[in-house]
Amino acid sequence: MQELFGLSIAEGKLAAVVSTGRSVNEAAEELGVSANTVKTQLRSVFNKTGTSRQSQLMRLLSAIPPSRLP
Repeated sequence: MQELFGLSIAEGKLAAVVSTGRSVNEAAEELGVSANTVKTQLRSVFNKTGTSRQSQLMRLLSAIPPSRLP
């Protein structure tokens, strides 16, 4: 995802976590960061992927063929 969308490593990890339907607070706990950090990074992920909602991001990431993923 980092290469496809220009995400940082942290943004890529966050995108992977929230694409499974986890909430901001759940993602923050799993990644060991604050909810505010998740919100800031998520805004960046939305911007870089052309999405604006978690559900859109989930659809986008699920549509990526496995051959395009590392």
